[in-house]
Amino acid sequence: MTTNEIETRRIDMYLNLVDENGDRRIECRECGARICDGSEEWLENVPIRKREISGRLEEFGIWVKEREADERIELHERYCPNCAIQLGAQVTVAGEDRPLQVDPDFL
Repeated sequence: MTTNEIETRRIDMYLNLVDENGDRRIECRECGARICDGSEEWLENVPIRKREISGRLEEFGIWVKEREADERIELHERYCPNCAIQLGAQVTVAGEDRPLQVDPDFL
């Protein structure tokens, strides 16, 4: 790359990986806010809302039987700290902070 050249790659629906003269960062595609450095895990750098999944789905008119306490299923919703758009959502067993995720090899 030449001086002052910016390369932007879409990595998710609402996330871009921006490389500006070797300075890699992840930005919100909606508002342009810097989420974190390109070498950091974006999931750990944004606000998260955790709740039992049956309660969230009920808001959409979808009924799901609530599970027993030791098998509760949670929905983890992550938001841009600047514009509050939902950047991602994951379903996991309660108590698991990081569901299994495989990141693209270019991150």
